[in-house]
Amino acid sequence: MAKDVCTARNGTYRSLDEPGWRQVAKDDPVALLRGSPPVVIDEFQLGGNELLRAVKVVAIEVKAASVVAGGDVEGLRRVAARLTPTPVHCALLYLGNDVLPFGPGFTAFPLSALWAAAPGS
Repeated sequence: MAKDVCTARNGTYRSLDEPGWRQVAKDDPVALLRGSPPVVIDEFQLGGNELLRAVKVVAIEVKAASVVAGGDVEGLRRVAARLTPTPVHCALLYLGNDVLPFGPGFTAFPLSALWAAAPGS
């Protein structure tokens, strides 16, 4: 789903499931961010500490589900734990309608919020 969204927006998609990109993450992590925005790095957690130290991160996961629960943010919690003490906010985008807090720094947002007008605009 991340690749589809990125492609639809003419962005740059990198998957760290691919060994070549995983090596780039270790050798020159900033190089992963070069490309047409939005730049999406899928499977970010595979990038190792070099990648985590090289970029400031807002971790985002996309779920193709209309209902989410606490267990759905566990992957984001693992990424956040590796970033400590760097401040990070983790967002889970899903197909539901409500903004749902899952503790400090963890929030589920409706995917439709990406296209909603900002308050006052």
